[in-house]
Amino acid sequence: MSRQMGTALGVAVLVAVLGTATASDVRAVYASGWWIISGSAILGALAAFGMTPSRRPADTPAAGGEPHGPVASDRSAAR
Repeated sequence: MSRQMGTALGVAVLVAVLGTATASDVRAVYASGWWIISGSAILGALAAFGMTPSRRPADTPAAGGEPHGPVASDRSAAR
């Protein structure tokens, strides 16, 4: 959902920037639009590095208390 919202907002900002151009400064507005989108992409990439989860060691049990999920024999016994 956040990707869809980011895409929609990014397109809206780019259209708003490009839509303010007059006949005399189209190239300048187009270039500023690219700078805005490039800056947003860089900020998004930096934010993504901060959201990367840390890895759990292999011997640490998962949330259910079992190291690697239920064992096949446990699943058949539950039937």
